[in-house]
Amino acid sequence: MFIITIFLQRYHAIPFAGQFEKYDHGMVDSLGADYDYDSIMHYGPRAFSRNGQPTLVPKIPVSIGQRLNFSTLDIFKINKLYNCSLHQ
Repeated sequence: MFIITIFLQRYHAIPFAGQFEKYDHGMVDSLGADYDYDSIMHYGPRAFSRNGQPTLVPKIPVSIGQRLNFSTLDIFKINKLYNCSLHQ
């Protein structure tokens, strides 16, 4: 199931091609968490755009690309990855 549509023709492909690699289902360990649209690591909708058009479009109406704080799921995954208690 695709969660985000990527418009590769709208960004500078050569320098950032590795940032948009597709992985088969099961190749990414999400540590038991759902897809995190609010992650601090998520690119914004116009990331790498050369013409101002969106390069990433979520399939559901959500905001993406915030860079202010870790999301709740970011904290959950960091704690789980490093075997820490779940303190925020």
